Amino acid sequence: MERQKRLLVVVGMPGAGKSTFCKFAKELGFSVVSFGSIVREEVKKRGLKVTKENLARISLWFHSGREKLLAERLAERIERSRKRLFVVDGARCPEEIEVLKDRFGEANVLLVAVVLPKRLRYRRLLERKRFDTKSLAAIEERDRREVGYGLTKLITHANYKISNACSLAEFKEKVKEIIKKIMKRWGVTSVPSRSHR
Repeated sequence: MERQKRLLVVVGMPGAGKSTFCKFAKELGFSVVSFGSIVREEVKKRGLKVTKENLARISLWFHSGREKLLAERLAERIERSRKRLFVVDGARCPEEIEVLKDRFGEANVLLVAVVLPKRLRYRRLLERKRFDTKSLAAIEERDRREVGYGLTKLITHANYKISNACSLAEFKEKVKEIIKKIMKRWGVTSVPSRSHR
Protein backbone atom coordinates (compact mmCIF):
# COMPACT_ATOMS: atom_id res chain seq x y z
CA MET A 1 0.00 0.00 0.00
CA GLU A 2 1.27 3.49 -0.90
CA ARG A 3 2.53 5.37 2.15
CA GLN A 4 3.27 8.80 0.68
CA LYS A 5 2.13 11.73 2.79
CA ARG A 6 -0.32 14.03 0.99
CA LEU A 7 -0.91 17.55 2.29
CA LEU A 8 -3.85 19.79 1.54
CA VAL A 9 -2.85 23.26 2.79
CA VAL A 10 -5.83 25.53 3.48
CA VAL A 11 -5.14 29.27 3.26
CA GLY A 12 -7.32 32.35 3.55
CA MET A 13 -7.77 35.61 5.39
CA PRO A 14 -9.08 35.53 8.99
CA GLY A 15 -12.78 34.67 9.06
CA ALA A 16 -12.86 33.22 5.54
CA GLY A 17 -13.78 29.72 6.77
CA LYS A 18 -10.49 27.78 6.98
CA SER A 19 -11.43 26.05 10.25
CA THR A 20 -14.78 25.02 8.81
CA PHE A 21 -13.04 23.62 5.73
CA CYS A 22 -10.69 21.64 8.02
CA LYS A 23 -13.62 20.32 10.04
CA PHE A 24 -15.33 19.01 6.89
CA ALA A 25 -12.05 17.57 5.57
CA LYS A 26 -11.60 15.75 8.88
CA GLU A 27 -15.08 14.22 8.48
CA LEU A 28 -13.89 12.95 5.09
CA GLY A 29 -10.89 11.18 6.65
CA PHE A 30 -8.12 13.77 6.64
CA SER A 31 -6.00 14.42 9.74
CA VAL A 32 -5.81 18.08 10.78
CA VAL A 33 -2.48 19.70 11.68
CA SER A 34 -1.93 23.41 12.28
CA PHE A 35 0.91 25.89 12.37
CA GLY A 36 -0.87 27.50 15.33
CA SER A 37 -0.29 24.37 17.43
CA ILE A 38 3.47 24.72 16.84
CA VAL A 39 3.30 28.36 18.00
CA ARG A 40 1.37 27.33 21.14
CA GLU A 41 3.92 24.59 21.79
CA GLU A 42 6.75 27.15 21.65
CA VAL A 43 4.88 29.46 24.04
CA LYS A 44 4.55 26.62 26.56
CA LYS A 45 8.15 25.49 26.03
CA ARG A 46 9.28 28.94 27.14
CA GLY A 47 7.22 28.66 30.29
CA LEU A 48 4.82 31.39 29.20
CA LYS A 49 1.06 31.50 29.59
CA VAL A 50 -0.96 30.93 26.43
CA THR A 51 -2.36 34.45 26.01
CA LYS A 52 -3.15 36.45 22.87
CA GLU A 53 -0.11 38.64 23.53
CA ASN A 54 2.28 35.70 23.92
CA LEU A 55 0.85 33.87 20.90
CA ALA A 56 1.20 37.04 18.78
CA ARG A 57 4.75 37.60 20.07
CA ILE A 58 5.91 34.05 19.31
CA SER A 59 4.14 34.08 15.93
CA LEU A 60 6.02 37.29 15.11
CA TRP A 61 9.26 35.67 16.32
CA PHE A 62 8.75 32.78 13.88
CA HIS A 63 7.78 35.21 11.09
CA SER A 64 10.88 37.33 11.50
CA GLY A 65 13.25 35.13 9.54
CA ARG A 66 12.36 31.78 11.18
CA GLU A 67 9.48 30.77 8.93
CA LYS A 68 11.35 27.68 7.77
CA LEU A 69 11.93 26.59 11.38
CA LEU A 70 8.18 26.76 12.00
CA ALA A 71 7.47 24.67 8.89
CA GLU A 72 10.25 22.16 9.74
CA ARG A 73 8.64 21.52 13.12
CA LEU A 74 5.25 20.96 11.51
CA ALA A 75 6.83 18.66 8.88
CA GLU A 76 8.48 16.61 11.63
CA ARG A 77 5.13 16.15 13.34
CA ILE A 78 3.61 14.94 10.06
CA GLU A 79 6.52 12.58 9.40
CA ARG A 80 6.17 11.00 12.86
CA SER A 81 2.50 10.24 12.20
CA ARG A 82 1.37 6.92 10.71
CA LYS A 83 -1.38 8.80 8.89
CA ARG A 84 -0.95 9.79 5.26
CA LEU A 85 -3.66 12.34 4.37
CA PHE A 86 -3.42 15.73 6.07
CA VAL A 87 -5.20 19.03 5.94
CA VAL A 88 -2.85 21.80 7.10
CA ASP A 89 -4.25 24.97 8.67
CA GLY A 90 -2.50 28.26 9.36
CA ALA A 91 0.15 28.59 6.62
CA ARG A 92 0.95 32.26 6.12
CA CYS A 93 3.97 32.63 3.84
CA PRO A 94 5.67 31.07 0.79
CA GLU A 95 8.72 29.98 2.82
CA GLU A 96 6.55 27.58 4.86
CA ILE A 97 5.15 26.01 1.68
CA GLU A 98 8.67 25.64 0.24
CA VAL A 99 9.70 23.55 3.24
CA LEU A 100 6.63 21.31 2.97
CA LYS A 101 7.17 20.79 -0.77
CA ASP A 102 10.86 20.00 -0.22
CA ARG A 103 9.97 17.41 2.46
CA PHE A 104 6.95 15.77 0.86
CA GLY A 105 7.26 16.52 -2.88
CA GLU A 106 5.69 19.32 -4.87
CA ALA A 107 2.89 17.15 -6.28
CA ASN A 108 1.93 16.01 -2.78
CA VAL A 109 1.40 19.52 -1.37
CA LEU A 110 -1.61 21.38 -2.79
CA LEU A 111 -3.04 24.72 -1.69
CA VAL A 112 -6.74 25.53 -1.38
CA ALA A 113 -7.68 29.16 -0.78
CA VAL A 114 -10.97 29.81 1.02
CA VAL A 115 -12.22 33.23 -0.06
CA LEU A 116 -14.92 35.50 1.28
CA PRO A 117 -15.63 39.22 0.67
CA LYS A 118 -14.19 41.46 3.40
CA ARG A 119 -17.64 42.69 4.49
CA LEU A 120 -18.82 39.13 5.20
CA ARG A 121 -15.54 38.15 6.84
CA TYR A 122 -15.70 41.12 9.21
CA ARG A 123 -19.31 40.39 10.09
CA ARG A 124 -18.52 36.74 10.88
CA LEU A 125 -15.44 37.68 12.90
CA LEU A 126 -17.39 40.20 14.99
CA GLU A 127 -20.06 37.55 15.65
CA ARG A 128 -17.36 35.09 16.72
CA LYS A 129 -16.22 37.43 19.56
CA ARG A 130 -12.74 35.93 19.86
CA PHE A 131 -10.08 37.83 21.80
CA ASP A 132 -8.42 39.10 18.61
CA THR A 133 -11.63 39.98 16.74
CA LYS A 134 -13.68 41.88 19.30
CA SER A 135 -13.57 45.18 17.40
CA LEU A 136 -13.22 46.39 13.83
CA ALA A 137 -9.83 47.92 14.70
CA ALA A 138 -8.59 44.57 16.06
CA ILE A 139 -9.75 42.76 12.90
CA GLU A 140 -8.06 45.30 10.63
CA GLU A 141 -4.84 45.01 12.65
CA ARG A 142 -4.94 41.22 12.35
CA ASP A 143 -5.52 41.50 8.59
CA ARG A 144 -2.50 43.81 8.23
CA ARG A 145 -0.34 41.37 10.20
CA GLU A 146 -1.40 38.41 8.04
CA VAL A 147 -0.79 40.33 4.81
CA GLY A 148 2.63 41.36 6.15
CA TYR A 149 3.56 37.70 6.62
CA GLY A 150 2.84 37.04 2.90
CA LEU A 151 -0.57 35.37 3.13
CA THR A 152 -1.97 37.12 0.03
CA LYS A 153 0.77 35.48 -2.10
CA LEU A 154 -0.43 32.05 -0.99
CA ILE A 155 -4.06 32.92 -1.73
CA THR A 156 -3.16 34.27 -5.18
CA HIS A 157 -1.10 31.22 -6.15
CA ALA A 158 -3.32 28.53 -4.60
CA ASN A 159 -4.03 25.47 -6.75
CA TYR A 160 -7.75 25.73 -5.97
CA LYS A 161 -10.06 28.50 -4.75
CA ILE A 162 -13.36 27.96 -2.97
CA SER A 163 -15.89 30.67 -2.10
CA ASN A 164 -17.54 30.57 1.31
CA ALA A 165 -20.17 33.19 0.45
CA CYS A 166 -22.93 30.62 0.88
CA SER A 167 -24.77 28.57 3.47
CA LEU A 168 -22.92 26.06 5.65
CA ALA A 169 -24.59 23.14 3.83
CA GLU A 170 -23.57 24.55 0.44
CA PHE A 171 -20.01 25.11 1.64
CA LYS A 172 -19.83 21.51 2.87
CA GLU A 173 -20.82 20.28 -0.60
CA LYS A 174 -18.17 22.52 -2.19
CA VAL A 175 -15.53 21.09 0.16
CA LYS A 176 -16.58 17.54 -0.76
CA GLU A 177 -16.33 18.36 -4.47
CA ILE A 178 -12.91 19.98 -4.24
CA ILE A 179 -11.54 17.14 -2.12
CA LYS A 180 -12.87 14.64 -4.66
CA LYS A 181 -10.95 16.51 -7.41
CA ILE A 182 -7.77 16.59 -5.31
CA MET A 183 -7.97 12.88 -4.47
CA LYS A 184 -8.37 12.13 -8.19
CA ARG A 185 -5.36 14.34 -8.98
CA TRP A 186 -3.31 12.46 -6.39
CA GLY A 187 -4.54 9.11 -7.66
CA VAL A 188 -5.87 8.26 -4.20
CA THR A 189 -8.96 6.09 -4.47
CA SER A 190 -9.91 5.81 -0.81
CA VAL A 191 -9.40 7.46 2.55
CA PRO A 192 -8.12 5.22 5.37
CA SER A 193 -10.79 4.21 7.85
CA ARG A 194 -10.71 5.93 11.26
CA SER A 195 -9.20 2.82 12.88
CA HIS A 196 -6.11 3.11 10.67
CA ARG A 197 -5.60 6.85 10.98
